[in-house]
Formats: sequence, C-alpha cells, structure tokens
Amino acid sequence: MIVIFRYALLFVIHRRGRCVLVIFTANWDHCAYSLEVIYRALLLTMERLIEKPRNQVNGFVVVVDWSVFSFRQSSSLNPRVLKLMIEGLQDCFPARFKGIHFISQPWYVEAALTVIRPFLKEKTKDKVQ
Repeated sequence: MIVIFRYALLFVIHRRGRCVLVIFTANWDHCAYSLEVIYRALLLTMERLIEKPRNQVNGFVVVVDWSVFSFRQSSSLNPRVLKLMIEGLQDCFPARFKGIHFISQPWYVEAALTVIRPFLKEKTKDKVQ
C-alpha cells in the first residue's frame, strides 16, 4: 500500500491483467490538502503506473471506497475541480479505464456525482457503476 498525502491506493492485479486502484476517500484530510493536490497525487501515481507496458495494454479498474467519508469532507468537492479532473483523466490522460466502481457512497456524494455526470462521455458513463 502506498500512502500519498494520506491518500491510500492499493495496487492489485485483476484477473484480466488490469491494475486495480482502490482509493479510500476517508483518508483525505481536506483541511490540509485541497482536491487539486489529491488530483496531482493521483496523476503522479498514474504516470508511474502507465510506464509499465502491461498497464498500457490491459488498462485500469478503479474502486473508490466512500465509506466513512464525512459530509464535512464532501463540502470540499469543488464542482469546478471535479470537472477538471474528469476532463483531464477522460480526454488527456493516456490510460484505459476499464471500470470505475463506487462503494458505499452516502447521499451527499451521490448528489455530487449527479452534478458531474453530464461531463462524462457516454463510453465513460457505461463504465461507472
């Protein structure tokens, strides 16, 4: 397990050879680190992972664990930054995202996700579960 800015990512190989990133959102200290900092950490991590040819070919599966994510933390989910993150990962980053799975998201996270869904491409919307 690698901890970046108290942001945990767990790397496991999927049965189809895909890299699985498990993101534990409860570890985010929103007072110390902005969403932009978390996005940069994610990009740096993805940049290192994409160096492996296996990850370039097989792609990634992302699992986001929202359990124990507080309402106070959700107030730091800036829609402008979320849109920037989506556009950057979806249109600019050279990674294949084969699946994005959200686990235990509370109602306030579901509301934030509803706001950003229009920015997702149809192909990406099909991968989000």
